[in-house]
Amino acid sequence: MSLNWKEINLILEELNLNGAQIQSIVQSAYDVIVLRLRTRASPNKGETKQVLVSISSGACRINETFRAVPKSDKPLRFAQFLSSKIVNGWITEISQLGDNRIVRIVVKRAEADGEANYFRLYIRLWSNAANFIVTDENGTILDAMRRQPKRGEITGGSYKPENFSEPSLKREFSVRVLNGEGSFNKKIDEFYAAQGGTLSLEALREQARRNCEGSIGKIAAALEKLREKEVSFANAEQLKIRGDEILSSIGNDKNSVKMAQGFYEQYKKEKNALAEIQREITQGEQELKDITERLERLLAETNPLILAKLLRTGSTPGMQPRLSFQKKKNRAPGLHSNAAIGRLSWEEMQTKTMNFYAVLLKVTIFGCMQEIITAHMCLSGKEQVSQCRLTFCLTREILQFFIQRAETMPPVIYSTRRLNTCAAPKMVPKD
Repeated sequence: MSLNWKEINLILEELNLNGAQIQSIVQSAYDVIVLRLRTRASPNKGETKQVLVSISSGACRINETFRAVPKSDKPLRFAQFLSSKIVNGWITEISQLGDNRIVRIVVKRAEADGEANYFRLYIRLWSNAANFIVTDENGTILDAMRRQPKRGEITGGSYKPENFSEPSLKREFSVRVLNGEGSFNKKIDEFYAAQGGTLSLEALREQARRNCEGSIGKIAAALEKLREKEVSFANAEQLKIRGDEILSSIGNDKNSVKMAQGFYEQYKKEKNALAEIQREITQGEQELKDITERLERLLAETNPLILAKLLRTGSTPGMQPRLSFQKKKNRAPGLHSNAAIGRLSWEEMQTKTMNFYAVLLKVTIFGCMQEIITAHMCLSGKEQVSQCRLTFCLTREILQFFIQRAETMPPVIYSTRRLNTCAAPKMVPKD
């Protein structure tokens, strides 16, 4: 439930913010922002207050909050804008426009050149269309907490709520009687912390339960499957015994040895898999314990703003455990060749490397030869043609030399240093 116009007047009267200085801006969520002020009016002169503005559906309000306000992990646009415009400014006026549930705050801030700029902050507390809009003295919109192009509530638009009013309702409103002690601001703060829609403690705790209990259920199901595998693999010794029995009873003929070898290989696989499964079971049990403890800590949190931030930033464990049968597949297997290389023998890897460098040498030298042929076709003059033919023949001899050496040299011979030190054969130019 949102505030009615009489409750808004009572809240502003208790705040008494005329002449207060805006010290900082904290935006904990996209629809919640806090102005930290230092008052100048009596009887609370010099007191620091936190004025919370929420445009959350079903919980839009303005009131003093007495709870710690967490900062967003990353700077939010509207908070940065307000910090650049109104921080260190002074509130010259704060009032509600009639009974329209629109609060207007006029802020004056002196600039470095000695001139003063005036900004108008309009806080519209309508349940279905709440917003926080900042304009200049002429009503031109500088920015809005919730940009709405269809309403014209964007930078450069015009907003002058003094010229229109919300359709009046015949219903009579009164200030609600709330439980608790202290000022109406304090009662409202406690009321919305407990029952303020999506920002209430109960709603946030329910969200924490859904997130954590979902993860707990998935981890429990994964552990159950792993324990079933553990039981089946625990009988791996029977495979070994079966292989021994085959060899001892049937003999050492070819078929019996092959059959026993199959049991031994299966025994080895299941024995290795059992150790991996037991490791994952231990890891899953620890993760299940961690999530349970985090859920208990979240449910013990009494500040709805902090709890909302923990849920929003992912501090609540909501990710599935990555156990053996849940690991993500490699999306680009062609980019990871370590496993494939590991399966090659040294002879195979040596052959592949030699073939690669042999092809590389052929391509390189054939390219040089092609360039020489092209130059030969373009040249004129007997001496130039003879020189080009000589270069072509030398290049051909070098290619034949390296191809012969590639058949016997190990892969390391193809490093740059070794290539530079290889002795070139004696070559005789041919016509």
